[in-house]
Amino acid sequence: MRLSGLRKGTEEGRHEPVHSASTPAFQVRYRFMLTAIRNHAQSWFIKVLLGIIVLTFVVSFGIGTFSGTKEVLVRLGNHEILVSDFTRQYQNALENLRQQYPDNADTIAEQTNLRPQIYNQMVNRYLMLKEARAQGFAVTKDELQNAIRAQSMFHVDGNFDFNAYRTILSRNDFTPESYEARMDSDLLLGKYERNLLSGVTVSKSEVEQRYRMENEEVTLDYVFVDPERFAPGVQVTSEEERAYYEENTARFMNPGQFRVRYLVLSLEHLLERVKLPKRATKRYYERHREEEFSTATRIRASHILKRIDPAAPDEDKQAIRAEMEEILAKARAGEDFAALAKAHSEDLTKDKGGDLGFFRQGDMVPAFEDAAFALDVGGISDIVSSPFGLHIVRVTAIEPGEQQPFEAVQAQIVERLMEERAQHKLDLEAERLPQRIQRDGMEAVAANLAVDIRESGWFDGTGALDGLGPSLELYSQMLTLEVEDSGVWERNPVLGHVFYQVTDKREPMPRAFEEVQRKVRGLLLARKRIEAAATAAEEAFEELKAPGGLEAIAEGHGVPVLNATISASKNTVPGIGPNPDFFRTGFSLTEEAPYGLSTSQGKSYLVRLESRAIPERQDMESLKRQLHSRLKSEWDQYFLRKEYERLKSLVEIEVVAPEYIAGV
Repeated sequence: MRLSGLRKGTEEGRHEPVHSASTPAFQVRYRFMLTAIRNHAQSWFIKVLLGIIVLTFVVSFGIGTFSGTKEVLVRLGNHEILVSDFTRQYQNALENLRQQYPDNADTIAEQTNLRPQIYNQMVNRYLMLKEARAQGFAVTKDELQNAIRAQSMFHVDGNFDFNAYRTILSRNDFTPESYEARMDSDLLLGKYERNLLSGVTVSKSEVEQRYRMENEEVTLDYVFVDPERFAPGVQVTSEEERAYYEENTARFMNPGQFRVRYLVLSLEHLLERVKLPKRATKRYYERHREEEFSTATRIRASHILKRIDPAAPDEDKQAIRAEMEEILAKARAGEDFAALAKAHSEDLTKDKGGDLGFFRQGDMVPAFEDAAFALDVGGISDIVSSPFGLHIVRVTAIEPGEQQPFEAVQAQIVERLMEERAQHKLDLEAERLPQRIQRDGMEAVAANLAVDIRESGWFDGTGALDGLGPSLELYSQMLTLEVEDSGVWERNPVLGHVFYQVTDKREPMPRAFEEVQRKVRGLLLARKRIEAAATAAEEAFEELKAPGGLEAIAEGHGVPVLNATISASKNTVPGIGPNPDFFRTGFSLTEEAPYGLSTSQGKSYLVRLESRAIPERQDMESLKRQLHSRLKSEWDQYFLRKEYERLKSLVEIEVVAPEYIAGV
């Protein structure tokens, strides 16, 4: 049944919708997965093994339980984890990522090392289960039964519903046996985790210390030791300039330069050369008529629902059916259906006269759907049985599906197919044209494609090329090429790809000393001033301890005394920017030792503590409670990692097929 009165999150009927068989399987799996994650948000299975990625709940029921290929991924002593199980879990996790991040799921999977994560999760799970059983931990039948009955996804009217339980499992490719085996393992792991972490505590002093570290604000007075002010008389000799140039020749190189001949091939150009078979447009229409050019029939229906407890005695069930037969007779005798629904229905649609709104085939469970779509407008069904109880259905409106005629969409299809073929041809040319240019020559290729050959001037990636724009990306490809080598600079299809051949090349060479002497002098002066300023700062540091010392130093050098407040919650110093050494210096100051010197990144600062304080916050106690939970979680994670390491040290681990873990 669609959610209707059983809609998730409403006051009545807090359980998962029972989707029809036509609902895409992966959608059902991940709806089910999200509910399971919410129900077990604090379990070790979710917190620890899933790591960075929130993985799908629908994973294998244990390790090595399915038939199929017996290729081994890893051996843990006498136990084997199969490649097929690893692949299944990886694909489930990747599909979940694609649901959340459709545009870059594969990139995220690679960046977060999803394959190694899955491997470690499977190994850790097996070892932890083995250790838990070896230490005598077990799950009783009552514990398992109570845990399953407590899951709200299987509830109807606040009570566990066995029909809903079996239906939801079957829709998600579970059997009761496989699901209960999985739950048994999760509960066992939970017991072992709680025992392992039972002694992990966080003291009040730890919380206070961390709270201070993260929230304390330090206000500082400081003077920037400006090299222009603190080292104004610095000079350099021509000998020093020459020596600096020779020691740093690599800084004064002319980059390598190239000249190329090239042609540009764009989507627009290839569209003129694409030939579309006469039958292609009609064939595309026939193949995609239903999903692209048709709208499905929708019906609007109302229903009256009576709940039935599967565990109720037969006489109670018969009484409910008899009541529904009386209601059905009244409805067919012409009584107002909406009024009957308001008086007798047992779901949230009763206030709307049982109205379910419009729905298509596939939105409802099969029994309900079959009855509804068999009716005409105004038709009333027989009594229909579903996992939610007994229904009487009345159709109130039908919106017939429509199909766009071929003539109306022909131009649209032609445009799409032409563009697809042009794009395909452009992709093919990007692969093969560089080799053709190398083999047949640029002239032959250009003549075949009816495009012009162009020539560039010398370029080194620092400027723009006429007609092509910035040259850095093209230049970066040149660095590994020699004269007569060819390649392709793939841009977007509208701009067109650039197919080129190197015609000339100049190797990087040092620029003459006389050409760069002014730059050398500036760099050397800047370095010597920074060094002199750092020395002046060290000498001035002792003067800070005198009353008004910072102000006297500032006045003596014509610079201002500045002020900044820093805290652990900020990563920059106001007026300075990111400077870790300044942070360290500022936080190290105390009332007993209020002066500091920060020298890093070529800049020096004389620093004086003004005050240290933890700002008063109305939510301070709430923040401390959150901090306590975070510290507890950090310690839990630490001890779990140590336990994994211990368990792995006790068994011989042989990775048989590392290429699957690496994804190569």
